[in-house]
Amino acid sequence: MARKSLKIAAWVAGSLAGLVVLLVAAVLLGGNTDAGRTMIERITLQATGGMVKLSGLGGSLPSKLTLRRLELTDKQGVWLSADGIALTWEPLALLERRISVDSLEAAHLDMERTPHSEGGGGSVSIPHIEVRRFELEEVRLGAQLAGRAATLSLRGGLDLRSLEDARADVTARRIDGDGEYTVHLRFDAHRMDGTLAVREPASGPLENILKVPGLGALSANLAINGPREAEQIDFKLTAGELSAAVGGRVDLRRGSMDLDYSVDAPAVSPRPDLKWQRLSLRGRWRGTLKDPTADGHLQADRLELPGSAAIAALRADLTASQGTISLQGVIEGLRIPGPQASFFEKDPVKISASMRVAEETRPLTVEVVHRLLSVKAQAITAGRRSVSLDVRVPSLAPFAALAGEDVRGDANIKARIDFRDSDIGLTLESAAGLSGGAAPWIAALGKRVVLKAAGAISDQAFTLERAEIQSQAAVLSASGTAARPQPGGTGGNAQSTRAGTADSYVRDIRARWDLRVSDLGILGPQLAGSMQASGGLSGKPSSFNADAALKSTLSIRGSPPGAVSAELHARGLPFAPSATFDVQGAVDESPLTLAASLQRNGRKGFEGSIRRAEWKSARADGQMSFASGIDDARGHLHLEIGQLADLDRLLGTQLRGTLDGAVDFTPRAGRTRAKFQLDGKDLSVGRFSGVIHMAGEGDTSSVSAQLHAQSPNLGGFPAELSANGVLNLDAHRVRMDQAAVDYRGEKFRLLSAANISFADGLKIDELELGAQRAVLRMEGEILPNLDARASLQHVDPKLIGVFLPDLISEGTIEGNARIQGSFAAPTGRLSLNAHDIRFASDQALGLPALNLTAGADLAGDTASLDVRLSAGKASLFRMTGKT
Repeated sequence: MARKSLKIAAWVAGSLAGLVVLLVAAVLLGGNTDAGRTMIERITLQATGGMVKLSGLGGSLPSKLTLRRLELTDKQGVWLSADGIALTWEPLALLERRISVDSLEAAHLDMERTPHSEGGGGSVSIPHIEVRRFELEEVRLGAQLAGRAATLSLRGGLDLRSLEDARADVTARRIDGDGEYTVHLRFDAHRMDGTLAVREPASGPLENILKVPGLGALSANLAINGPREAEQIDFKLTAGELSAAVGGRVDLRRGSMDLDYSVDAPAVSPRPDLKWQRLSLRGRWRGTLKDPTADGHLQADRLELPGSAAIAALRADLTASQGTISLQGVIEGLRIPGPQASFFEKDPVKISASMRVAEETRPLTVEVVHRLLSVKAQAITAGRRSVSLDVRVPSLAPFAALAGEDVRGDANIKARIDFRDSDIGLTLESAAGLSGGAAPWIAALGKRVVLKAAGAISDQAFTLERAEIQSQAAVLSASGTAARPQPGGTGGNAQSTRAGTADSYVRDIRARWDLRVSDLGILGPQLAGSMQASGGLSGKPSSFNADAALKSTLSIRGSPPGAVSAELHARGLPFAPSATFDVQGAVDESPLTLAASLQRNGRKGFEGSIRRAEWKSARADGQMSFASGIDDARGHLHLEIGQLADLDRLLGTQLRGTLDGAVDFTPRAGRTRAKFQLDGKDLSVGRFSGVIHMAGEGDTSSVSAQLHAQSPNLGGFPAELSANGVLNLDAHRVRMDQAAVDYRGEKFRLLSAANISFADGLKIDELELGAQRAVLRMEGEILPNLDARASLQHVDPKLIGVFLPDLISEGTIEGNARIQGSFAAPTGRLSLNAHDIRFASDQALGLPALNLTAGADLAGDTASLDVRLSAGKASLFRMTGKT
């Protein structure tokens, strides 16, 4: 802290004085004339690239000068300005490579922030700088620098011969509040002596400059004194309720220490994203870095970390002896960022680490163990540095559940990073053993999956030397390079902000991939055959090309194998894509042809066409385009299937009949008019046989649509469905105005207009269906998630008799449902009530009426049941349990 304070004071004072060095020659030639002073101001501005601006240069140049205003700027604007500057110095001292200033004064200095740095490194050579007296009457630190604006007075002197030989006496006092800061330093090649004292209230400038706002009232005292081989250190700090102390002796020549340290902090929040309920650290360090003897203990409770991570309790012990530093720790109640914050919370995380500092390469070993996984890392931290990782996952099921998958098995991941002279090498090997689960892709991967990869990162490129994924019946391999932009480059001619960002990291991509599948049955039991595919990527991230070719021998549900080939050519990905897709071959002993294209149309739209699509009696063709959405669509699509029986093998079912459909979008009176029709004739699908007709026409925001379906024999009886409504393609909604079903002499009808939305799934708003006295009501979300309510009321024997004749003579049935979650794992409650039920058979005459109450509480893949059956006041049956 002392060196930082000295550095700031010396930098500000030295910068103001050092500006004059740039002007010496001009000053000697014409600095005491108005024209010469104007010329100096102009030359300074030009020579510094506009970073230093002088105004009102005056005085007796060169030894005594005044300046009305000084402004220092960077790419972000003015970061420091000063007014009323007066400087007295010795110009001839420059011949001795020495800046000698008798006095430096400024009436006002305004520092809004620190200067923007362009980076850079290397050693710095500084001249001898001596400022016998400086006095800045009013120094304003801006809110960006100090958290909130603060005003101080600054005075003192310094003598900086080198970073090893210096003297400084600096005092700063708050003008607009409480606060005092003093630095007194004396050090040379033999000894160092100094004191630092800081006192400021809560939210003072220093805690914000150090980027730890929220510490509270700050008081710090540091004293160092003695020869360099035996410096005595005494440091004490209080900040709000936090207290810290370091004391002991340091040998700067040998690099050894004998220090005691402690930190105690109950309930402190130094930053909004960092807080704890209690923190304690204490210990001792003796010896050098290569041969230490040390012990320490850290304890933290209810620790909240940046990124919404949290720890209920942290315990760690540090020991060092015989050239090895060791750490043992336990983390309890770890919460991680994201929707699964409690994933690691239940079980503790055990950490152990050791570094052999006595060895030249300083090897480091770290082990992290949790019930769900273990990680072991070994690193060489000096010389030819490298890091090796070994991650073991004993059960994949908890991690797969995070993604909503059912996968069982284990995994092992090994990785290595080598820090070489010109690049960084990376290798990865991962193996997973799959032992079951319901995820559909498990069969495709088989019992064992292996991933191997090797690559490198350099200043010139990212290189993937090889990458290969091997499974039971498939192998995917890839290689390539991604060239990096050269320093100072523009990163490409970005077509958009996103494109420019992508090109700023990668300049050019060249990659190849190959896929071999020996048994297509891994994709589904209905498939057989083999496949080979290959392709490549090339170009800039903002505009690259992709090409792929595929050859396959394909059999579907036992059909004779047929050869199928496909080609894909895409250009201008991802922001201005265009692509063509061609398929040729034979499927189920019939030729297959498909030729299609797709390209970007404007910023949001696309234009696509099916030039030819033919297989057996199926035909499809058409062209569609839209600039932003369905409301400005243009084009025509047509589908015809002369014999639906052609699809039997593909779909694994029996279909009969013909299907013919078309959709047209045409401009009319400044709007888009949509027209569609679908006709199914002589249809036979499962138990349904008959005809279907769908049609609609109108503006895309109001398409009048009709549906009519008729079957002469549905379960032995004729059935007819008719419905009409208005389809809003722009808003993805449909209003059903009328719907009716005639079946077995009964009419089921829509009681009132219903709205259905299909914008982000499927949602129903107040759907009411009625038949006789019965009413079915439904509303809520159906897809992609379930969040719906339904009720069934007034179901009487007459309506039940339509489906189950002569079963019930008296009684009513009602039900309710509240369902959430998903179809795979629903939650909620179902209830069914049957009151005063009497059966119509002669055997039931004289028996009391029955009452049934049934309920089911759904909880994902389980359900709790409660069923009660009673006759009058007597309970006949009750069943409870789970399924």
